[in-house]
Amino acid sequence: MKKTKDYDNTFKSLKVKHKRLFITCINEAFNKAYPLNAEVEVLPSEGL
Repeated sequence: MKKTKDYDNTFKSLKVKHKRLFITCINEAFNKAYPLNAEVEVLPSEGL
């Protein structure tokens, strides 16, 4: 079994490198309407 999870790595990359797409995903998943230019604060993950 791998020590890292592919989903976690993908989600971290999405948050850091593709913030507008990240906001779009959050809006769709949680039925929100955050503007695409909203400030995104990336917090450290647990266990790091």
